[in-house]
Amino acid sequence: MTTTTATRLAEALAGRTPTVGLVGPPGPERTALIRQIYERPQPRRFRDVAWITTGPALDTDLPWQDTPDAAGMVLQIVRTLRHWEWQPTTHEPVAPYEAAAELITYAADRLLIIDEVRVREHWAVFTRFDKQGVHLLLVTADASLLPRHAVMVEMTPSPPAAIVPGRQQPATDTPSHPITDPAWMIRRMSEDGAPGLAADLAAARAAGGDNPAVVALTRTLRAEHVHFESVRDPAALSALLASRLDGIPALRSLVAALEPAAPYLANRWPPPGRLGATLIRRIRLLYVEHHFQEVIVTAGGMWVASADHRGGARISFWDSKAGRIRRSRTMDHVQSVGLTVAPDDSWLAVTVRDGNRPEAAVYDAATGKPRGELFHGLTAAASDGSWVAVGDERGEVSVHDTATMARRQCAAAHLARVTVLLAAPDGSWLASASEDGTVRITGVHTGRRRHVFAISQVTAMVAAPDGTWLAASTRTGLHLIDPVRGRHRQIHTADGFWGHLTASGDNSWLAVTWAPAEPWSMRAPDTQWRALVFDTADGSLRHTFAMTGRSGRLASAPDGSWLAAGNPMRIWDPRTGERLGGFPAGVWSSQAVAPDGSWLAAVVDEDVVILDLTGLTGEPALADPVQDLAIGPDGSWLATRTGGKVHFWDAADGRALPAQATAPDFGPVPAAGLDDPIRRDHGDRAITGAAVSPDEKWLAVVSKNVVAYPARGTEPQLRIYHRETATRAATMPAISGPRGCRWSPDGTGLFLWGEGGLHGFTWVTP
Repeated sequence: MTTTTATRLAEALAGRTPTVGLVGPPGPERTALIRQIYERPQPRRFRDVAWITTGPALDTDLPWQDTPDAAGMVLQIVRTLRHWEWQPTTHEPVAPYEAAAELITYAADRLLIIDEVRVREHWAVFTRFDKQGVHLLLVTADASLLPRHAVMVEMTPSPPAAIVPGRQQPATDTPSHPITDPAWMIRRMSEDGAPGLAADLAAARAAGGDNPAVVALTRTLRAEHVHFESVRDPAALSALLASRLDGIPALRSLVAALEPAAPYLANRWPPPGRLGATLIRRIRLLYVEHHFQEVIVTAGGMWVASADHRGGARISFWDSKAGRIRRSRTMDHVQSVGLTVAPDDSWLAVTVRDGNRPEAAVYDAATGKPRGELFHGLTAAASDGSWVAVGDERGEVSVHDTATMARRQCAAAHLARVTVLLAAPDGSWLASASEDGTVRITGVHTGRRRHVFAISQVTAMVAAPDGTWLAASTRTGLHLIDPVRGRHRQIHTADGFWGHLTASGDNSWLAVTWAPAEPWSMRAPDTQWRALVFDTADGSLRHTFAMTGRSGRLASAPDGSWLAAGNPMRIWDPRTGERLGGFPAGVWSSQAVAPDGSWLAAVVDEDVVILDLTGLTGEPALADPVQDLAIGPDGSWLATRTGGKVHFWDAADGRALPAQATAPDFGPVPAAGLDDPIRRDHGDRAITGAAVSPDEKWLAVVSKNVVAYPARGTEPQLRIYHRETATRAATMPAISGPRGCRWSPDGTGLFLWGEGGLHGFTWVTP
């Protein structure tokens, strides 16, 4: 190492550019230079320094986020957070982008050294640090891997000397212990938390392929790591693991092998409202104040549009399976954003609204440069991406070539503003609805008007995959149109708000969301939303599904075998009307389905989650909101009541039962006195229910966070206390929005109910 290199590096770190790259071959000289910065940082420049060393490069087909390299980086980030905060309660994420987001919170005026940058992801997860006051020192042998805005410092060659081999990291092999051995898992998590176990799982998966148990455990840990934060007691970890892994087929033997020490809580049936092993990936918005506006899935990835209340918007393109952002662009002074994307992801048409009039433009997706502007319009595109149509304020619909943006022709002319625009699946015609009270079908290649229908107040349109029919929803009903023969019929009449439409992949049914009045009206509470399924052959109403929460979007399987709707999302078989199980209670809005139907993109809180659709199981109604709970006299059955409807359940396994001969008693839970130590144990949390066990030895207390935007790690909890000593005996995650809890008559069962559904525990005592 020369003095020149050290001086230039110190000057670069003292400058205003927050990212500095040190370029040089690995070896003792480079390591000594980094150590000098780490051990003797400029005292006036940085208040702390962290040194993260990336893992070895492995020959694997796994996305980077699933590699041992990424898992090792997460573990080092978590250790850094513990060091910076000097608190054992620091959040413990298990995914790289989540870990980087946590680090942002504590990284102001600190220096983060990333040693051995070999892929761009090593620094890409930290790119938002520039706006948070943190500084990056990226150490690499390849200058091309550095971000464009980084200040580069090249190491000055040393005088000739004996060749010293570069620092080599040992190859990562399968751990010598069985990775799913319960004893090892408990010991690993008690030492290093969920990130430690996640690092081992990543190594095992990279070395051993897609072992079903390893994959399921990795996904579950990624989905539910928040429940394990700061839990280090082996007995508590054992009970918690058994609870959160229960009900996953690939982990059945592992759950059976976990033997918590009594007393502990055990599931009577898998808990509702969790992502578990269905979670392939969780994608967090880089800007927490943004909310999702549109998600579009293509064969090449996933496009996401988001916006905030101050007029800022962001459009990003993601590798949906790997959870990696490929490119993005930001926009200012907009109220909403809509997307139309080429099938091959070569271009995207962006419609923004700032005021009353929408404006659209087409951009090259690779470069981000505009290809052309489409003023004041809504867009629709050909299935092959060769043209894009725009409907404007004057009622004109024009078709533009997406390569040159030259206008091909005027496809239709209304007498008023175009409100809905739709392209045929084969690109042969355009359907446009206007405020002039008509729907027009126009040939794309000829520009000639084919058919005109007197249909007013159209809110949405959808076409059959083969283009044989077109559906239009209005303020007064639903219309079915034959765009080829020019025939039209109104198949359903009802005043109210007609929302999102979807068509089955096999053309056999059509679904639409409907509420009896405007959704923002006090006369139409959220529970009045319905999903209506119609037979497209005869126009008859097949099924009416009661939806939970606000309507959201509809999603359907490519083969038409299921329909998802509601907030929280529920799933039905549109052919039989049967309610199907699988989607967690916390999934709030379906967005888009993969072309092969294997996964679905949905919204949870302000994240997009990619859910595996190949193994959905579980009793679906257990995740429905419950207002009241009653337990049968002998404890063999449960009764729930919501909106005047009563349902019965088997207390042993949660199966639905027919009505019982004995009328359920929905009386209040007997009052339970709460001592001051118990109240203090809950802090600022709101206690929503408490119940004393029949033998009066135990007290069950359910609480939730009451902050409008709670921090992670503050989910609802069920806690059991020794009544005599007021000490906590067990803790378990509770359902969302808990209302209360009840003990079974013999004291071995404990049941929770609330917005997140119904869940049962077995209380195991010594």
